[in-house]
Amino acid sequence: KNESPFARIIKLDKNYGICAGYNKAFSNVPQNIDYVVVIDQDVVFDKDYIKNIVERFNKEPRETIILMCDLEEPVIRTLALEEGYIKFFHGACYSYRNKYKKFMKFSEEFFGYTNEADLSVRLLNRDFKILFYPSCKLYHKKTLTKMTKFQMFYVTRNNIWFWWRNAPLLHAVFGSFLSMIFDYSRASRSRTLPQYFKGVLRAFLGLPYCLRTRKPSKYLSIRDMQDLTRIKSIPIVKFLVK
Repeated sequence: KNESPFARIIKLDKNYGICAGYNKAFSNVPQNIDYVVVIDQDVVFDKDYIKNIVERFNKEPRETIILMCDLEEPVIRTLALEEGYIKFFHGACYSYRNKYKKFMKFSEEFFGYTNEADLSVRLLNRDFKILFYPSCKLYHKKTLTKMTKFQMFYVTRNNIWFWWRNAPLLHAVFGSFLSMIFDYSRASRSRTLPQYFKGVLRAFLGLPYCLRTRKPSKYLSIRDMQDLTRIKSIPIVKFLVK
């Protein structure tokens, strides 16, 4: 507030979570703003970052709702993808067209984590496009190599919810099952198994919410899972990824 007196600060009265916090911020952006740049508090970007975003958005068709830039982290180093349209955006390095703000709404039940993937599928269902633009880069201070207890609970629960809210039935069943396997492995390595099992329990208790808000998408299948290469030899997995 002291360093940037020109900034408009929206101060919340409590911790509403990542999803609701962003929703409240997005809803407060004036209608006359063309583009919204979303960044984490520990992100640094080049001086021409915003200029490059605006110039690229102006070249894009009107259905391009999100522009995701390249991200470098101490562990990830870079997303290392070629420019093109993608299925999911990263929450630390994206911008969006403000005229579509009514569609830029995270599911607040998620609280945080996997919310970007959930919103991405919903946007694709509405025929929007998400562009990965690696010529525009930023740098993320994130240094965590292990899941914290807090993260493990929400990641486990939300990964299951993500599949049941968005995937065709067969992919929802196997996608959530495989997510449980992958998350169990991460929980074992990070010594957060109690939070993992709590997340699984809460996920299944929350399935009525998933079924009530479920919208199966043709854009989502288990072939989109990052760790799929390890289990492609399993017969049912081979069948689903054909």
